[in-house]
Amino acid sequence: MSGGGGGGGGGVSRVNGKGSGGISTISTASRKMVQSLREVVNCSEQEIYAMLKECNMDPNNAVQR
Repeated sequence: MSGGGGGGGGGVSRVNGKGSGGISTISTASRKMVQSLREVVNCSEQEIYAMLKECNMDPNNAVQR
């Protein structure tokens, strides 16, 4: 049991089932948002997209999580 914030770690499997280069399945508008957020956070594009989907595509909420 860690004291850190929960959630967000297992989002990759929801994007494409595997952790390999699934960015091609993301729409163009979403891809631009993911690439912008990737400059801010140190996560893969799949993780960022999964978190955006969990946060109803709200980039501010996704970055906080």
